[in-house]
Amino acid sequence: PRHGNTKGLLPSASRFQAGRFFGAGKAAAGRLHAARCDMDNVIAYAGQGKRDILERPISRECEQLIEARKNYFAQGSDAGIKIVSDSGSPVIIAASPIISEGDVMGLVAFLETPGRKPSVTEEKLLSSYAMFLGKQMEN
Repeated sequence: PRHGNTKGLLPSASRFQAGRFFGAGKAAAGRLHAARCDMDNVIAYAGQGKRDILERPISRECEQLIEARKNYFAQGSDAGIKIVSDSGSPVIIAASPIISEGDVMGLVAFLETPGRKPSVTEEKLLSSYAMFLGKQMEN
């Protein structure tokens, strides 16, 4: 891995019930997808095209989001940040870093087609989930 071995630090993709956790946002938004990344790969994904995204290396822009340690919320006019380098990849409309004991462990994100701005509820849900995962890793 590019940033050290994070294997085992984040709960496995099979334990991550993204569809259940993000179900309310997905139903409200229609095509909203949810993803969780460690420092190198997409390790959990809920939405269409799972085979094309899950276990793939994250894009350089996504790495920069993680390294910045800040929430990212698209403004609607943004071209968007792709989660993987593939040209058909959905773009990140909202992202929040997972921070545990001062170390950044990865990222949770909502993905969709470019040009959509996340709602305040989606922003707060994503931030809360990232904080929850960070606290879970501290124990």
